[in-house]
Amino acid sequence: QKRPTGWRHQPERIQEPGLGRWKEWKLKDERNEPCRRAVFPKACSTLDHLGQWIDVQWAEFSVLEAGAHIRAHTGPTNNRLTVHLCLITPPGVRIRIGAGPVAEYRNGSVFFFDDSFEHEVWHKGSTDRVVLLVQFTHPEIAPRLDMGKLRTEL
Repeated sequence: QKRPTGWRHQPERIQEPGLGRWKEWKLKDERNEPCRRAVFPKACSTLDHLGQWIDVQWAEFSVLEAGAHIRAHTGPTNNRLTVHLCLITPPGVRIRIGAGPVAEYRNGSVFFFDDSFEHEVWHKGSTDRVVLLVQFTHPEIAPRLDMGKLRTEL
């Protein structure tokens, strides 16, 4: 199956040069563009469902090629939280968030964090790692987030 157009190399320049690349496909972005439903209908439906409880700022499929290293970095603000839902990964892909321990991605694993804390990713596996990356307004800022109800529904 042919991959849809629209993939781009991640522009932040925080990956180690000359190693595997970091690519992305935006589903929903901060400009409130509509979700790319024609290409990813299930992902957009999931984002619509999440939008009932949280203020989704943006979402993307994040693809990390084998050999990649995303250097230690921080997000620009603490007004949001980040979720990585790991869809596909080989063994050997790890993430460090803040001063916490290094954790390995596994298919179906979820990492939930404030990306204003330093974080870093190493890909020592053999095939692409694909995560659904969603960023949403921090619950201290968005009072409509009901974590109890969200856990029940998901």
